[in-house]
Amino acid sequence: MNSTLHNATGDILVVDDTPENLRLLKDLLTSQGYKVRPASNGEDALEAINQCKPDLILLDIKMPGMDGYEVCQQLKAAPETCDIPIIFITASLDPEGVEKGLKLGAVDYINKPVREGEVLARVGAHLDLYKMKRHLEQMVMSRTEALRESEAKFRRLVEGLKEEYFFYAYGADGIFTYLSPSIKQVLGYGSEEFLIHYSEYLTDDSINKQAIEHTEGSIRGEHQPAYELEIYHKDGKKCWLEVQETPVIDDTGNMTAVEGIAHDITARKLAEQQLIAAKNEAEHANSAKSEFLSRMSHELRTPLNAILGFSQLLHLDNKWVDEEQQEWVEHISGAGEHLLYLVNEVLDIATIDAQKMRLSIEDIPLDFVFSSALTLVRNLALKKGITLCELPMEMPGVHADAKRLKQVLVNLLSNAIKYNHKGGSVAITFTSTSEDRVRINIIDTGIGIKSEEQAEVFEPFYRVKLKGETIEGTGIGLCVVKKLVEAMDGRIGVESEYGQGSTFWVELPIAQPITTHLTDKDTAALSAAMLNTEQSMRKVLYVEDNPANLELMQFIFKKLANHEILSASSAEQGLNIAREQHPDLILMDIDLPAMDGFEALEKLQADHTTADIPVIAVSAHAMPEYAAKGIKAGFIDYVTKPIQIDQLMTAMKRTL
Repeated sequence: MNSTLHNATGDILVVDDTPENLRLLKDLLTSQGYKVRPASNGEDALEAINQCKPDLILLDIKMPGMDGYEVCQQLKAAPETCDIPIIFITASLDPEGVEKGLKLGAVDYINKPVREGEVLARVGAHLDLYKMKRHLEQMVMSRTEALRESEAKFRRLVEGLKEEYFFYAYGADGIFTYLSPSIKQVLGYGSEEFLIHYSEYLTDDSINKQAIEHTEGSIRGEHQPAYELEIYHKDGKKCWLEVQETPVIDDTGNMTAVEGIAHDITARKLAEQQLIAAKNEAEHANSAKSEFLSRMSHELRTPLNAILGFSQLLHLDNKWVDEEQQEWVEHISGAGEHLLYLVNEVLDIATIDAQKMRLSIEDIPLDFVFSSALTLVRNLALKKGITLCELPMEMPGVHADAKRLKQVLVNLLSNAIKYNHKGGSVAITFTSTSEDRVRINIIDTGIGIKSEEQAEVFEPFYRVKLKGETIEGTGIGLCVVKKLVEAMDGRIGVESEYGQGSTFWVELPIAQPITTHLTDKDTAALSAAMLNTEQSMRKVLYVEDNPANLELMQFIFKKLANHEILSASSAEQGLNIAREQHPDLILMDIDLPAMDGFEALEKLQADHTTADIPVIAVSAHAMPEYAAKGIKAGFIDYVTKPIQIDQLMTAMKRTL
């Protein structure tokens, strides 16, 4: 056979004492591309192997001197040659000889006289196996070396952890199997000491119970988030560790170990505690400041009451003062009013900072608020010769406190007028933002604000510097405005060009469309109520601070026969009307400024002149728990906003 089934490469040593056999095997194998070295006896064979290790040996068994078995035995006994595959060549293939050869380490036998095909097939197969084995061994050695280097790097990393970190591992039983030496730097304990007494070092803080739950989860093979635990340092001080664990899962899906790294976060935790303590101290100081300002406000108001009251009396009765003295009285009155305004502004700041300001946040139409605000500043505009531009025909609604928004707008409009040029103008525009908010722009043609000063305009006591002109003001109005806007979940800002004018803008959440139009369902409910015209006149008091809601209720009652509606915009006003008019029913808004609906109800129930008047709560809080709270407080019924007329009529019918 002149062809081969294998890649014919390799160094083959042929050992045979018969020259004809040596020549035959050498020619056959050389023709197939193998490198062949002949040896005629065992001693020459060992010498040739020592000089150059072959890839395969064809070894005759019966030779003079050292036979094949002895050669094989010596080769297999030496570590450097024990892996060379040996194929025995023999003329007598008796079972005992085969067994002996295989036990000595031979891989195969070839029987004499040799057959070319068999020789090539066996030689090729064993060479391939030998080369594959060597390749696998090299791969194993390479992988082993890489793993050894990786483990060495990892161990250097672990053992190099100092001061803040240590590495650990524990088994499925929860018992530690490894602790890096850096634990000494972190907690002061040696590894052995910590392994034995770990549980004794944990504090009683509840955070450690959660840590145990995380550990149990890791043992179940569940990946856990980073968690914290509290532990005693060897010196007795408390330490905090941030721990991150990773379960080690084998190929069968079983958890074999948990590896973790602990980070000493004691410095961070102590800093957090100091920050919290400082925050609490600041809040306490702020509360004390607010309390002081509140008391000072009260103490200042008492003498101011006398100053303003008597100055007004002197102003009204001219017989007590002459013309010159009348001018003095006006100065006293003006100074007193300015001081009162300053006291109110400071008190507003204190109230907001102490988070004691009550806000009635609901959907309100801007046309009502602007109409009221413009009325208050129109005389100032006339006096300064400033044109107030017409309001847009269509104005959106916002989600805010009507009273406080009016205060914000009056302040901004007053500033736009006061810091304007004679003959200037003030315009009001509205834009929508991408965040479901309405931006209110108050634009003036005044003196403007320098760019380097614009960041300071909302700071307390900031005043625009003017040459040769003094403008009345406290310097804290814009500070109050900013705090009020932010308390209503809004934003405020300014854009200005010095000498050209300014635009102060306020962004507030947009309101749902507000309407006083009746639906078909509302009309049907009113029609049913109007059929009952035989009952006597009923007097109903509606306490509501939102002008739109009040207008809607007045519109409803115009449609009702034998019903008169009384209105009040605050709880205090409502209590006075209730005592004077003694209505048959009170509809009470819950979110009222100053005194809310619950407090008003308590005062009504405590007064024998009003205790018998039924009160229905009207509120934008529609959750069942709010309604339950209202009924428990003593309201006869609970009606939610936006008002459903059929629901209101049903509640009124049950009550009246």
